[in-house]
Amino acid sequence: MISASLRIPAFFLLSMLACEKEDSSTGPLPIDQSTTIFPLTVGNTWVVDITNYDSTGAVLYTNRTSIQILRDTTIESELWYIGYGILTNRTDGLYDYQAGATSPVSLRYRYPAASGSIYPYRGVTVKLLSIDDTVTVRAGTYVCYRYRTGIDSVTYTDEYFARGVGLIKSESFNPYSSGGVYEYLNYELVSVTLH
Repeated sequence: MISASLRIPAFFLLSMLACEKEDSSTGPLPIDQSTTIFPLTVGNTWVVDITNYDSTGAVLYTNRTSIQILRDTTIESELWYIGYGILTNRTDGLYDYQAGATSPVSLRYRYPAASGSIYPYRGVTVKLLSIDDTVTVRAGTYVCYRYRTGIDSVTYTDEYFARGVGLIKSESFNPYSSGGVYEYLNYELVSVTLH
């Protein structure tokens, strides 16, 4: 388990929302998960290394953990997946659900999209920096969409997603008081099991 004191982007936090199952026969048509940037099927598992750094670049600790899609549920006639947040794929991207929010459903990662696309997400700005970054991690080499989510120009997270695989790498940055930024959190895919 990830230490509660570790500052990690909200996307990584496991949500444990209990939702009632409803009849999904009137819901939207299923999305082909092999064409999305984050395949959602119960049992999909990502093994990841999460490393936390101090402002000098020294490693505070590394933690290997597994993240799994635990189950699905129906919310307002739409199928959602629980275990890596509460997520669903729609034709325009990956959405998340946050109970109690003013707008509980929000577009988290626009896909497909053009490089340079900018849109709001829960009070911050998301920019699609690239649709073809090549990223190598322990799990292999992938061509990725690269999203930057940030509160301002110096506090941000870059996330790399590969179509049909999911989140490959994430790098979170904080500002130095003297200017510039340092990486305080790194997430890298070690292995993936897709169903």
